[in-house]
Amino acid sequence: MAAFSTTLELWNALKEDLESVFSEDIYSTWFQPLQCLEEPFTGKLTLSANTDFACMWLQNNYQKKNEKTKTVRFM
Repeated sequence: MAAFSTTLELWNALKEDLESVFSEDIYSTWFQPLQCLEEPFTGKLTLSANTDFACMWLQNNYQKKNEKTKTVRFM
């Protein structure tokens, strides 16, 4: 993965990856609405979902794929 200097740069790169991996429907339903919470850059992301259900779905379905890198946390 490329070196990033801000949380927003990392999030934008991850969104591009997600958009290329998932169908348009899945991306627009689950990933596009996410908001990146700005915080001091640590190489990790904290993402805010617009509903508790979306947060739970992402944790249950995407977090497992993220276990190796631990770069994303959903709130």
